[in-house]
Amino acid sequence: MNIYFLVEGDTEEKVYKAWLKYLIPELTRIGLPHQVDHNNYYLFNAKGQPGIIDRHLPDAIANIQEYSKYNYLVICLDAEEVTIDYKEQEIYKCLKSNNIDLVNIQFHIIVQNRCFDTWCLGNKGIYPLQAEISPLLDYTNYYDVSLNCPEIMGKLNFNTHAQFHKDYLKEMFKINNLKHYKITNEVIKEEYLEQLIARVQNEIEHLPTFQTFIEFCNMIKTKLL
Repeated sequence: MNIYFLVEGDTEEKVYKAWLKYLIPELTRIGLPHQVDHNNYYLFNAKGQPGIIDRHLPDAIANIQEYSKYNYLVICLDAEEVTIDYKEQEIYKCLKSNNIDLVNIQFHIIVQNRCFDTWCLGNKGIYPLQAEISPLLDYTNYYDVSLNCPEIMGKLNFNTHAQFHKDYLKEMFKINNLKHYKITNEVIKEEYLEQLIARVQNEIEHLPTFQTFIEFCNMIKTKLL
């Protein structure tokens, strides 16, 4: 079983690497695509959009076709200001315009709705008992992510959803005396992932795109048994 992951940026590279170690420990990461052998995964950081779709997706498919040992191609990227369906159509439009045939490639799209920080807002363990200080108080009054699905939260008065969701997360970490630059260092911990999994197990309508990622990992885990 071999998997080729194409992820959007630095955060995803660091977090997915850690989470895969917990979720599918049978897989070993390789540094270059041609090193693929048995029960490996290769993870490529595309350094953002639109390059992940326009440039690196065709390159990833070319690598998979050349080395012929990969069973799955998984692309992980933010929805940003569009719907999940729109982002998926962007991807398939790219494949069509490049005359790319996905024969013998099992292709999975994981859209982080709205962004990776949105998923991180699902950890109830970082919520204060009561938000008493602005701007977190204002954010909670606008939309309480401890009660409602973070993926359908609006953007308040920010320019984009991602900007608001990131700042919401930053303010929650600040209440917990954690610096924003250390957020990724917290998210990569197994207990953080466990909190997110517990959230979607207890509230099955929450974080549906995060559930897509977990379901994919569970499916791979089953095939490795």
